[in-house]
Amino acid sequence: MKIYSLLFIVLFMTVSYAQNDNNKSDNFNNVAPGANLISVTIGGKFITSGSFSASITERADQFITRIYNQIKEKLGSPLGPEAYSFRDITLKHSNGKEQKIDIAKFHINGDFINNPYLKNDDIIIFPQVDIERNFFSIYGAVNNPGRFFFVDGDKLKDAIEFGGGINKAYENVEKVNVDRLSYDGKHETVISVDVNSDFPLQRGDRLVVEAKETMKKNYWVRVFGEVNNPGWIPITKDN
Repeated sequence: MKIYSLLFIVLFMTVSYAQNDNNKSDNFNNVAPGANLISVTIGGKFITSGSFSASITERADQFITRIYNQIKEKLGSPLGPEAYSFRDITLKHSNGKEQKIDIAKFHINGDFINNPYLKNDDIIIFPQVDIERNFFSIYGAVNNPGRFFFVDGDKLKDAIEFGGGINKAYENVEKVNVDRLSYDGKHETVISVDVNSDFPLQRGDRLVVEAKETMKKNYWVRVFGEVNNPGWIPITKDN
């Protein structure tokens, strides 16, 4: 009887230790219960590296966001907007095939080619984030002007897409001025291209989508006193 009691205690301690050890290893692996698990490795310039559990129903963006949020929660402090690159990410499969994925583009256009389902033994490699040197910027008649991470192969249509498209408030938008600096930054070349062209960008290009400023503004005047219709009255420019 004592032998059976001793065996029960040893077995209970072994199971408890294994459960505690699994809980520790699952700090960054909070996958939904019952999910079919696979192993995915993270490398490159991410906030951590190593192999993590993922579900076969997880896409790249879901997996990356989950691991990032778990680490951020563990650290208890914000990691900044440029903790890792959303573009030029390399996804390597166990069969040797590679593909580039662009999470930033997926967030803009919803194209799942840039956010595939993960497979067992996939490796995700993040590039270095260097927005000070690897960038293009776009301003003018676009909805979301600003500076964006440049990837080799980017074209004018990509810049306009990141700029949120042409602002519909502007009419007759036809040209884009591409301002390109020399390597030493002392000389510039301005190239005028058609807004619908397939013009290839270079690192550091600064783009201005040309459009005459619209004068369709919210012009109003407020009328007081002994009038039939006091209040706000719409008027024309300079009226």
